This record gives sequence, C-alpha cells and structure tokens, in this order.
Amino acid sequence: MSTAAILKHLRDRLRGALSLAADQCAIAPTREPPSAAGPVFVGIADCGAAAEGEGHLAETVEIEITVWRRSGAWPRDRLGDALLPIDPYAAGLPTIEQIERAVIRAVHADRANLVAAINADLGPGDPPLLQPLYYQGRGVSEVVYLREETNEDAWIARRLKFRGMLRVAPLAA
Repeated sequence: MSTAAILKHLRDRLRGALSLAADQCAIAPTREPPSAAGPVFVGIADCGAAAEGEGHLAETVEIEITVWRRSGAWPRDRLGDALLPIDPYAAGLPTIEQIERAVIRAVHADRANLVAAINADLGPGDPPLLQPLYYQGRGVSEVVYLREETNEDAWIARRLKFRGMLRVAPLAA
C-alpha cells in the first residue's frame, strides 16, 4: 500500500477542485496549518490503515482532511459567528461550512478517476486499489489557538474522516 501516492493525489485533487495554492492545501502530518497560511488551509493527514485477512492482506486506509479557517477579525466572544452561513466580518471569504462541503464534494465527485490515477501511479507491480475513499463524518467544530497571545492566530477547524482505498494482496509464502 502506498499511502504516499494516496496523499499526493488527494492533495492535487483538492488544490485543483477548490482552486487552492500550495500554502492553502498540503499534506500536514502535524494536522496544523503552517504559520504562513492565509485565511483558509486544508490539511491532509494519514490516520493509519486497518488490515484483515489470513491468506491475503486486505488494507483499508484512513485519512483525515482538516479544514481550517482563520478567525482573524472575530472577537474572542464572537467566534461562534464563524459557524454562521455568512461571515459578518470578511465578505467574500468562504465560511467553514462552504469549505467543508467543497472538500467532501471534491473527494466524492470524481472518486473513480482518483482511484484510477493512483493505480496508474503505483504501476503494474502493485495490486490495484479496489474501492474509493468514503466520507465517514466529522467531529465537533474546534477553536484552536496556535499562539495564545494573539487572537489573530485563532482558527476554527473541522476534521473530516475518510476511509477506503481497499487493496487486497496475497501474502508471500
């Protein structure tokens, strides 16, 4: 299983589908946006793989895509406004909900082509991936202060869970 190929293709797919620059969408093993990130950041992280089977190895990958929205202009006591459908402080910037829905659509909209691209990248020596990623839900919205001394480093985050990319391979005798 090449998790690296899955992460790379997901990153490229999200950058293209959401029109995000390299500093707005990246593989983020620490699950935090870089300090140079703008108001929006989408981080992709490997959350491991589940395996089963006795005469074969069946692996399923788990991926977390975290959607980050910098709070910037919101006062600390009004951070709940970040969850509203319209941002009262920054017209024109997407809300956390809009970014979340766009990520889910981007992963689901073209999932057969995503699997095909990853299989082509892995080459003929690897058994093919048999199943796309499926959205498994998310946890609660979080407020994260990456540096406590300033409200401008406050972020609203949503961690989206995906599971799939089943690969079945024979075990060597």
